[in-house]
Amino acid sequence: SNKMDCGLGGYGGPGADLMDAGHSNLFVGNLPEDATEDMLFQAFSLCGDVHSCRMFTRNSRTCALVKMGSVEQAANAVKYVPAAGGNAKMRWVVKFAEADVGGAANRADGKGQGRKGKGKPDKDGVAASDNLYVKGLPDTVSESQLQNTFARAGKVVEMKILRYPDSKECSALIRMASVQDASRAIELLNGTAPQGSVPPLTIRFHGKDSVSSDNLYVKGLPTDFAQEDLRELFGSCGTVKRCRILPSKHNTQDTAALVQMSNQQEAARVIEALSGRVPTGLGPCMSIRFAEQKADNEQSEQIPSDNVYAKGLPLGTPDFLLRAVFSKYGTVVRLKVLEPKEGEAMDCAALVQMSKVSEAQAAVEGLNGHTLSAPLPPMRVRFSGKDQQPGSNLYVAGLPLTVQEAQLKATFGTCGNVVRLKLLTQPGRQETHALVQMSTVAEAEQAIQKLNGTPPEGAGFGPTLVVRFKTNRDGREGRERQQRGGEQGKGGKGKA
Repeated sequence: SNKMDCGLGGYGGPGADLMDAGHSNLFVGNLPEDATEDMLFQAFSLCGDVHSCRMFTRNSRTCALVKMGSVEQAANAVKYVPAAGGNAKMRWVVKFAEADVGGAANRADGKGQGRKGKGKPDKDGVAASDNLYVKGLPDTVSESQLQNTFARAGKVVEMKILRYPDSKECSALIRMASVQDASRAIELLNGTAPQGSVPPLTIRFHGKDSVSSDNLYVKGLPTDFAQEDLRELFGSCGTVKRCRILPSKHNTQDTAALVQMSNQQEAARVIEALSGRVPTGLGPCMSIRFAEQKADNEQSEQIPSDNVYAKGLPLGTPDFLLRAVFSKYGTVVRLKVLEPKEGEAMDCAALVQMSKVSEAQAAVEGLNGHTLSAPLPPMRVRFSGKDQQPGSNLYVAGLPLTVQEAQLKATFGTCGNVVRLKLLTQPGRQETHALVQMSTVAEAEQAIQKLNGTPPEGAGFGPTLVVRFKTNRDGREGRERQQRGGEQGKGGKGKA
């Protein structure tokens, strides 16, 4: 065997405390610009089995994540592999990553306000809760994209995107419906790209007339995509004779490339396999962890009063509907729906004044974290395509923005087997559309007959409310919303 001795007798130094890490994922830094994944595989395989290797760019520096076959093999790699860099200045930096690939989230800064769970604290000492901190998001990400992404793990109750000046990345605070949903989000989504944040590749034959040949033109690649990544991606469909990434224009979100395959058939295979799709590993990778709980003095601002702040309402919620909801808990003195500024917001908020503190307390206890019981508009279900020819593919419109794939799949599952389902969102649109494929034409016809013109059924289709006592911050937010809408709000105690 060419593998190094994996015995850890007397092991110390950089990885001595890493047997407690519980994973075999390594971070590799200080790599030369011409480093390749093959080079890394060769170096790390001397210490054991290399399960995966992914290179990326951070602050214009080449880095990588390497997954070894065991913690012991990873510890050996920390000890021996840095020498592969040659002289001291070129030595690689190899250390245990802050989290396992697909496991617990990486360390990040940020605080949130969520319900504490009964789970054990993570490796950073942060208690498991329903509140998540997400970093590594592209600055162009929208609330609808994050909503659709995290809805795969469970119900999203609340979110806030944190944008920073002069930065190409942003962060987010996301509150799930339960600690279990938050844990599932970390396991399922950590290290992946937000749904819809990476455009699908456009690949065609190169040339004005796009005549079939072995030369391809590719568009939609990330701006930090390396030539080695391009060769590896297209190498899955054949032999890449040559490839070149074209210089990207200023302020563009993607870049293009020219690729020559060994023959025309392989080029056609690339177009069929990759064009119109987002290959795995393409684009930014989210880092997700449990958010730190706010300090007690920050949470103590919620002093019981007759004023209540509610968030998570569907856009365009009428006053009379919300008044009917809160009237179940007492007399509503004043109510004001706060529509957000134009943009990517998927919900709105409201200030509600009850006649007594006890009534406000009952509303907070009865509504916070619960689904808003309100009539939903009917779905529109038809065959997909302009001609709407009978087939197994269906187009669905009129869905609430809060709908989840699992919920919609269960609804259409009452009519047969759902082969695949995809939610379609668009910024500024106040409803969600979907594409649903049934296993047979007969099942698709049954779905149209049964579901078209009916509201989505089942618990959880409505929005989940966040209801708490109003704070001074909520008053400021209300005035800002009113000013943006051309109205001057009046603050003061006892007014909402």
